[in-house]
This record gives sequence, C-alpha cells and structure tokens, in this order.
Amino acid sequence: MTKKTIKCPYCSEQILRTAKKCKHCGEFIDKDSRVEEVADGVVKTTGSIFWKIFKIIIWINVILFGLIFVILVLQSSFL
Repeated sequence: MTKKTIKCPYCSEQILRTAKKCKHCGEFIDKDSRVEEVADGVVKTTGSIFWKIFKIIIWINVILFGLIFVILVLQSSFL
C-alpha cells in the first residue's frame, strides 16, 4: 500500500486516497457523495415520471379532439 492509495473498507481493494467511490465494488467511500447521488437519482426519476404523465395527458387530448373532429365532420356530411 502506497501513500497515494488506501484499502476500500468494503472490498479491501486498493483505491486512490482521494476516491469518493470504489472502482472495484462501486461503494461510496465518502458518505456525502452517496447522499448527493441518491438525491440526484430521486430528482431525475421524479422528473421523468412527471414528463411521462404529461405526455400521456397530451396524447389523450389529441385522441379526444381528433375523435370529436371526426364526429363533427361525419355529422355535417349527413346533413
């Protein structure tokens, strides 16, 4: 073990002393980094869920207005 490296507390592999995450096992060495990554993941997931719901609502509106338009055109053609 050199002065620039330490042992990962989870897998005991050699990693850089400045590492925030172990490149071998993927565990966070720095707890603050773990909290930040989890928070970022929650924000990304929440944002993507809202975006998916928004797109579904838009498609429902497109389909409904399309059906209303077709019904109105068909009714006017029979008059």
